[in-house]
Amino acid sequence: TDVMQKICTAKIDEEDSPDSINYGQLVKSMIDTRRKEGRLYVDATPANAKIRILNITPPYSRGMALAPGPYTVEISAPGYVTVKEQLTLDMNEEKTVAVRLVAVPTAPPEKARAAAPVPKEEYIPPQKEFIPSPVPKPEQKPALSSDQAKYLRLLDSNNVREQRDAARLIERGRVKDPVVLDAVERALLRGYKADSSDRDHIDAMSWLCKALGSSGQSKYRSTLSTVAQNAPHKKLKGYAEKSLNEL
Repeated sequence: TDVMQKICTAKIDEEDSPDSINYGQLVKSMIDTRRKEGRLYVDATPANAKIRILNITPPYSRGMALAPGPYTVEISAPGYVTVKEQLTLDMNEEKTVAVRLVAVPTAPPEKARAAAPVPKEEYIPPQKEFIPSPVPKPEQKPALSSDQAKYLRLLDSNNVREQRDAARLIERGRVKDPVVLDAVERALLRGYKADSSDRDHIDAMSWLCKALGSSGQSKYRSTLSTVAQNAPHKKLKGYAEKSLNEL
């Protein structure tokens, strides 16, 4: 075969001295055909739809090679409802996603109204002046503190390492801020279902469970129970159950 032809056999040199023989090296020329990246194919209708992968910088091209992990794909076109697809690409996987956009509904034209007959003038008694009640001003939300802004920026990102680091700080610092803990809950619900073998992703989801467990707030029991029952990874289920028992 071609591979066997590329393997050089051992070469024996002449003796340099009695009872001494130098051997040449066995040189192996093997081509490692293994690859780790998967490939993504998006078939969109209409054909002029724009396709973007939101959590990477390079623009999408059909059949592009991507590292294994979770991705968010956005498909949009003028006059159509934009669609966002959450998917996970495994090692060496060639995934094809078919998306058919739905046209934005247009309001039907109003039917021409028939001209109403002009009524005779009637006496209308004067009415009391109507004074409208004052419109209540919308309640303004308080500005975020610097710590809240820092945690929310990390937790709402698509970078699992940043989410893991934020959850670790929250858990070890015993943070009780409801704004921050609600962001932890959102990040956990958004990512725990991803069936990814990426170790960083599983670690990040596990630390988010621990952060909710250390909060001491029973309102997060439902979320941790859902993760413990439905998470695709045994390790993540274990952390969810342990954190649930802390509440």
